Amino acid sequence: TISNWTNEDRIPPCTIFQAFKYYLDITTPPTPILLQQFALLATDEKEKKRLQVLSMGLQDYEEWKWSKNPTMVEVLQEFPSVQMPSTLLLTQLPLLQPRYYSISSSPDMYPDEVHLTVAVVSYRTRDGEGPIHHGVCSSWFNQIQEDEVVPCFVRG
Repeated sequence: TISNWTNEDRIPPCTIFQAFKYYLDITTPPTPILLQQFALLATDEKEKKRLQVLSMGLQDYEEWKWSKNPTMVEVLQEFPSVQMPSTLLLTQLPLLQPRYYSISSSPDMYPDEVHLTVAVVSYRTRDGEGPIHHGVCSSWFNQIQEDEVVPCFVRG
């Protein structure tokens, strides 16, 4: 039997929902290499050409990236003809990086708890005219339920 399945060790076995929620960074602007792959998947010629220009990683890319700071959703909205297979996203999106926070509680006062003080990040791109972007972890902290499990570790 011939199979086109490959083992992928970047993330543990999980659902697509879990991959996007816990492991993949969908907020960082795509790299020129990823935009080059998107260009191959675009069915609209104008979008394909724009993606090819951006994928060169030159001034056009830098201006686009810094003015829009696009998330993956915004990129797919800007280039709706890109026919994106989920396997491409699962294998090519960057992984979420750990966020480091200072513990703001004392183990003497709260021996079985860790308290963090976190500022919720929220800003608009495009000189205040673009969509609202939210901090990945701070916004998640802000909306989770009190009894929800937070994957974490204490760095020494």
